[in-house]
Amino acid sequence: DRRKLRLTLSGALIYSLFVIAGFRYAPASHAAILLPGFLPFAVTMLAWFILGERPTRGRYIGLAIITLGVACVGIENFSRTGIALTGDLLMLCGSVCWALYTVLLRKWGMQPLETAIAVTLIASMLYLPVYALFLPKALAVTPWPDIALQAFYQGVMAATVQMVLYARSVSLLGPTRMGLVMAFIPVTVGLAAVPILGEPLTPLICAGLVLVSAGAWVGNRRVNTQR
Repeated sequence: DRRKLRLTLSGALIYSLFVIAGFRYAPASHAAILLPGFLPFAVTMLAWFILGERPTRGRYIGLAIITLGVACVGIENFSRTGIALTGDLLMLCGSVCWALYTVLLRKWGMQPLETAIAVTLIASMLYLPVYALFLPKALAVTPWPDIALQAFYQGVMAATVQMVLYARSVSLLGPTRMGLVMAFIPVTVGLAAVPILGEPLTPLICAGLVLVSAGAWVGNRRVNTQR
């Protein structure tokens, strides 16, 4: 099925390659901001181009407010880590790939469980031979608890549970509304760092939470009133 292959390429293989390459040049904290933070804009533009869903005035306002909120969190983070241009650009490319996956899910109306299984299996068939034959491996020197943890998280939670729930959310909310919701991730990461990593709850993090919440509410509320 060409549709499932395209979903696999955009939402699994090419997306992952961009992100993993980005991690070579930029810290993980940049990914937490750029991957979901750019998603609302990428999804909105691709949904307009592919689905013909032209953004409403309310959605433009919501995106503008979300931009300010994500920028607050970005300023807080990038002031400590600096800008890694190559890595950051690769992260943005990864966000565009995930946005394409999101829009195609809506366009083709794929079933969440079927899509998750197909994408996982096709990605495995395409990637595992390359990994086994050509890429360096350190499994022999990696502790088994670490391997088990990654197998559970990447194989069960990320590749199965997350894919099913995300596909279901897109079918219920639509791609552009889902993109607005994804903008909460950078702020959530910033808030989680307070109790987990002991980082301070700064005014910029608080402003980001308020602005992203307001932007998502405005963008969705204006759309709902027009239906």
